[in-house]
Amino acid sequence: SPATNSTTVTSAPLRPAAATSGSVAPGAPAAAAPRSHTIAAGDTLSSISLRYYGTTTRWQEIFAANSDVLRGSTSLVAGRTLRIP
Repeated sequence: SPATNSTTVTSAPLRPAAATSGSVAPGAPAAAAPRSHTIAAGDTLSSISLRYYGTTTRWQEIFAANSDVLRGSTSLVAGRTLRIP
């Protein structure tokens, strides 16, 4: 019975240490890396949303993240850099 307790005590600390090693689990999003997009002629918030998120419906997130540089959803200026949340 003491051997069982010893194994449990020894293996328990290893699991949390492995989980906090700083590695990202496969398939986990890399949210720490900030992304940006330089607007090209013909870009729309919907097309930028499609490029980064795979759907055109998340354009409002891009707009909200850049409300300090965008006056409206149609005020995209070629050459300006947007933050992609």
